[in-house]
Amino acid sequence: MTFLPSPLAPVLVSWIFGHLSHRSLPASYFSRLHPRCAATVANSEITSDVVGKPKRIWPRQLPREVESITPPSSTSVMASSTAPLIKDLFGGHFHLELLEFPELVNKKLVDDVNLLHEKAKHAILQIDSAIVDHTNRLTEDVISDLTSHGLFGLQVDAGFGGQGLSNTQAARVWEAIGLDGAAFSLLDAHNSLALKTIVEGGNEEQKRKYLPGLASGKHIAAFCLHELSSGSDPGAMTTRAVLDANGQTYTLSGHKVWVTNGAVATHLIVFARVQSSQTAEDNSKNYAAFIVDRSTPGVQFTDVLDTLGLRGANATNLVLDNVKVPASDLLGVVGNGLQLAQNAIDRERLNLAASCCGLLRYLISYVTEHCLQRHQFGRPLGDYELVQAKLAELALNVYAMESGVFYLTGLLDAQPQRDLSLEMAALKIFSTEALWSGCNHCVQLTGRLGLLKEVPFERYLRDSRTLLMHGGSNDLLRLLIGSAGIQHIAPEIQEMVAKLRVFKRHPILILKRVLELRARRRGWYAHRVGAGPKVTEGGASRALKDHLHPNFAKVATSLAVLCQRFHSISEELLVVHSAAIMDDQMYLVKLADCATDLFLAGVCLGRASRAISIGIHLHDYEIRLATTFAKLACKRIESNFGDFSDLHRDKHRIASELLAHRGYPVSHPLTRVW
Repeated sequence: MTFLPSPLAPVLVSWIFGHLSHRSLPASYFSRLHPRCAATVANSEITSDVVGKPKRIWPRQLPREVESITPPSSTSVMASSTAPLIKDLFGGHFHLELLEFPELVNKKLVDDVNLLHEKAKHAILQIDSAIVDHTNRLTEDVISDLTSHGLFGLQVDAGFGGQGLSNTQAARVWEAIGLDGAAFSLLDAHNSLALKTIVEGGNEEQKRKYLPGLASGKHIAAFCLHELSSGSDPGAMTTRAVLDANGQTYTLSGHKVWVTNGAVATHLIVFARVQSSQTAEDNSKNYAAFIVDRSTPGVQFTDVLDTLGLRGANATNLVLDNVKVPASDLLGVVGNGLQLAQNAIDRERLNLAASCCGLLRYLISYVTEHCLQRHQFGRPLGDYELVQAKLAELALNVYAMESGVFYLTGLLDAQPQRDLSLEMAALKIFSTEALWSGCNHCVQLTGRLGLLKEVPFERYLRDSRTLLMHGGSNDLLRLLIGSAGIQHIAPEIQEMVAKLRVFKRHPILILKRVLELRARRRGWYAHRVGAGPKVTEGGASRALKDHLHPNFAKVATSLAVLCQRFHSISEELLVVHSAAIMDDQMYLVKLADCATDLFLAGVCLGRASRAISIGIHLHDYEIRLATTFAKLACKRIESNFGDFSDLHRDKHRIASELLAHRGYPVSHPLTRVW
């Protein structure tokens, strides 16, 4: 006997996922149900419940079964898992290692990294940023001074003439570099992008040939990836590299845009599609990276671009007119070009977040002094609540930014091969938007004074706006995080989705699903969100509050409840929309924002808990910062939960009319019919 899908199935699914959840979904969604999910991402390891009494292990104790890794960089972090942190949040798994904040293992390392920061800060503050902004160029004297401070080879091995810094040490230096937008652009394109590509993709001969000069600052590199037709989609690049019949030389032809350091670079990292001169084959996967000398015939640069912010970055466009490149200057192998580019951009996002953090922390010192000195209506500005609210937001954002930066750098120092691309993307989104908001607050707090060219806030505001698009558009990164999380959990529930379509055969499953959703909504499983080796190997408690200082018990429980609700929302959207969820960008963006807040709130609580346990100066202030940030993050998450409505479809219709009429089509309010 053949069982057909029951006509009651859509109604029942609508009742389960609309009536029992935190809000109702419109019935139109359920017409899009599909029995299977299209996602093909491999299922990840899911931690199971541990039999026996769980162990509470706060503040700084680990079960003997869990190995503590101390990496060569001497950054101590408890890490014995390679599980994805943000992806697993979509599945309701909050990894307890988020609550273990890394640290340098001895005082000398801390003193050394702080000394590096102060030296870099001294060099950056010597730059006349106003002149650089006005002339739109960094002079040779400034570049020479940066070279003398060793800022051109931060993470290149000492054997090749670099500083050989760990990720944690480099992040501390990037905090100082961020104080000047032009210097940041120069060193970011050189260190984070170009040198990173050579270090990762180059062979030993290429490294010996190019790295010493680049690491010393004698030579400067540029990263040539973007084109007019491939801004956010590098796979659409049209630049071609044709291999000659002898297999010894590539001929590069095409155009590149937004080449930072283009006016001063001596070496270019150029990405292109490779094809054979014999077959004219143009395989879409044959991307490759090449090292191109600026003096090579056919390399042509345009004039320096006149940009809104980050002026002095020497950004130009590039024309490649039949440029001959030896096959020995191919980085890696044909086919790994986009992967090399993506890896470099991922690390650039982390350095960008560190720079944003350092700049915002610097601006807080400036604006708080202004609020103390400036009096209005007989009182200092700092006495007024609206001013205090803005100052508090600045402090909270800096605390979250630096917590995220040094958590991820510590984790990368312990596990260099660990994939943290989504975590770095989330931190980049938060940091650049926090800096943009913070600069706006600084201009607001200083009044008309902040609009003057003589005051740096106007320049920093333009720079911060430009940084929103550095390392990838924030909107695009949100879609990346949301879609990756949904694809991560899709294989786990695709069988369940198919069964829900056949009500007559699986009534018990549906009833169980109803009860589980209600339990998650009420936080009954909040004590079971913890995941990771502590649970699977050490038998530790899965309740977040058991891994933090007791001061954080309440907010940790709230965070755990929201983690469970976030899991339910993610599953609900996947069940209701099936594969079509990948086209519902507004949902993906909200999921990404929720995941980012969960991630950063956990890191902040872990850092503050560590501060209490080791007696860091002003740890009581850290308690207030971490608790307040976590509470605000919870409120933002709840707000996003309540905003999964059909309003974005109304916005879609409104936008469609604008596009159809090529502008605003509504009659002027003074128009009437006579």
